[in-house]
Amino acid sequence: MSARADRADESRPPHLALWPGGEWPVGPKRELRAWIGLAAFAIAVAGLGAGLIAASRTPGAADRAPWLAAMFERGLVVHVVFFFVIWFLAVFGCLLRLARTAAMPGRPTTDPAGTVIVGSAGAACALLVVVALSNAGIASLNNYVPVIIHALFYVGLAAIALALGLAALRLLVDTAPIVRSLDPVTTGIAASGIVFLIALLCIAIAAGFLVGEAPSPSWNEDLFWAGGHILQFMNVGLVITAWQVLGLAAFGELPIGPRWARWMFGFLIATAALGPAILIGFEPFEMRQTAAFTDLQYLLAVPILFALGAVATAFVRAASRDGLRWKEPAFLALALSSAVFSVGTAMGLFADGGDTRTPAHYHGVIAGMQLAFMGVFYSHLLPLIGRPAGRRASRIQLGLFAIGQLTAAIGLFIAAAPRKSAGAGAESLAHLIGFGMNGAGGLLAIAGGALFAWTLGRALLSSPPSRSGTN
Repeated sequence: MSARADRADESRPPHLALWPGGEWPVGPKRELRAWIGLAAFAIAVAGLGAGLIAASRTPGAADRAPWLAAMFERGLVVHVVFFFVIWFLAVFGCLLRLARTAAMPGRPTTDPAGTVIVGSAGAACALLVVVALSNAGIASLNNYVPVIIHALFYVGLAAIALALGLAALRLLVDTAPIVRSLDPVTTGIAASGIVFLIALLCIAIAAGFLVGEAPSPSWNEDLFWAGGHILQFMNVGLVITAWQVLGLAAFGELPIGPRWARWMFGFLIATAALGPAILIGFEPFEMRQTAAFTDLQYLLAVPILFALGAVATAFVRAASRDGLRWKEPAFLALALSSAVFSVGTAMGLFADGGDTRTPAHYHGVIAGMQLAFMGVFYSHLLPLIGRPAGRRASRIQLGLFAIGQLTAAIGLFIAAAPRKSAGAGAESLAHLIGFGMNGAGGLLAIAGGALFAWTLGRALLSSPPSRSGTN
């Protein structure tokens, strides 16, 4: 095949039996572009926060620049909120738009409600940045959704949650009459939407128990503990869906078939639905309730191990049939994602919650998810809006991010130092090596994340490729 023909193939979305290829209506395409823009914004802001964290944890840096230690907690809030919450929700928004267009191909080309939803989410994100960069409020390093204790920061989080909740509810209402005929990918997105609504319900129930108390780090811990746990069920649903999409692009087939996909996503919904029951059935925020949510997450091993086994089996079949196509971004993203995710999962066997082996575990797991989502942008989302990324640039970006995140996670695991502190305990050789690896890996990951944000921004701001010679 000629180079020109190869470039032409890149400009067209891969044919999907599940989702319509070709030109999208103007309204859905505009909304998808907006969600992609929000994802790029989240990655860029999270990178700034990660830079502060990596610099402050590099041995000796805090001594030479005391302001780094002072900014550590604020940088940690920004990094976690935008990289582990906003970015995931922006990906969720992209997939919701994708699923709705696929399930409802005959709908009108304009969608004012969708424009309002994504516009509200974008305005809320801007508000979060303004509050975070000001000196207002106090950083609360609670689990799952750390916050700046300031009224406007809570308003921003609530607005984003409401926007995504409405988007998920719209998809569920639209697809309810045809739920039995949904393809496995749309089923996964819809199931993730149900779990997201359950997570919001848990946060609302917890907020009801906390009425009358002043916000504080312990208040935030209680507010987000239950909902944060349930959000992990949504994240697992999304990453399995992403593996399905990447498997289709890489192998021409879904790693998990329709029947097994329905059972697996049904299991996710059923286990997530235990969250509100635990909140109501136990004394609020006492030890038994807290432990019940921790134990609930062990059930995630069922869909995770099943999905990883299915992906591994798909790789074996593809290797024997077509060989290993490392130059294909979808293939590379699926391989790196499942590998890094597996390493992060294995680290969780040694985490006890008190030292940096815990963030090593969840950084590895979350990095595996990030790589899968990045691969979906390269294989489907950018081509669908007519802005494909170059294969070579995609491979470099995925490699940088994967190597950086894996190195950073291994460094935290080796250091095993107290959590949520800037360079704490960097007096032993293990701490020195571990934090050194974390800093170096963090810089590589930041470079990979910055390249991804730049790729998305460039794609959104560039003119669509010429269609001449594409047939």
